[in-house]
Amino acid sequence: VMCYEHRTPSTAESSLERFKIIWKMFEVDMFNLGIDARPSVAEDSNILIVDGKELWLTNIFFWHLNTYLRISMQNIEASSILEIGGGYGALARIFRQLSPELAYDIIDFPECNKFAEVYLKLAGVEGVTHHESTDTLKDRYDLIISKASLQEMTPQDRDKWMELIESSCNYFYSLNYADSDSHPETLGIESLNLDWSKWRIIHELINPEIISIDSNRKWRELILERIK
Repeated sequence: VMCYEHRTPSTAESSLERFKIIWKMFEVDMFNLGIDARPSVAEDSNILIVDGKELWLTNIFFWHLNTYLRISMQNIEASSILEIGGGYGALARIFRQLSPELAYDIIDFPECNKFAEVYLKLAGVEGVTHHESTDTLKDRYDLIISKASLQEMTPQDRDKWMELIESSCNYFYSLNYADSDSHPETLGIESLNLDWSKWRIIHELINPEIISIDSNRKWRELILERIK
């Protein structure tokens, strides 16, 4: 199985820098976390060995781990998650392995879902439901996640998703290009079409360090909570 990721190739230096960022930002002991980049390893994977313990590192692994840890530190009460554009399932693997009690759904193109099914099977991960249409989604989710997916949509398609988010979840996590100027081949997100009287921002960060250490693009990480 071959999966493609348009992210910066991992080098020993970039992976180690991200390792340090995760360690410092979240005070997490990576060696006892119980997860690393495997099975999504490739020629650019890097292995860190300390006291005989191996840790397989890639940039994309830290990209996804940052999302899991960022959401976890907000103490969000979530038992069900929908990821918009789950790709080959890398983020779903982390959530299901570290928080197996969560029900995790992915909606993506049929081809991506096939990759994800194979990848998650190789990783020994079960309990992920794949969707190709909004017609099969649950009525509500505790948390909806969009990582680099809303930025790729037309404004019309993005507004349809914002309508679903508006009516279907208690929390929303977004990590997308902040504007179209930062990366002209994508649309970017100048604004999220939400009723802001119903939401509060509980986390916002422009250019998270986990990405910006080797990227000149303008990213916005955002977590919203529905006002009860």
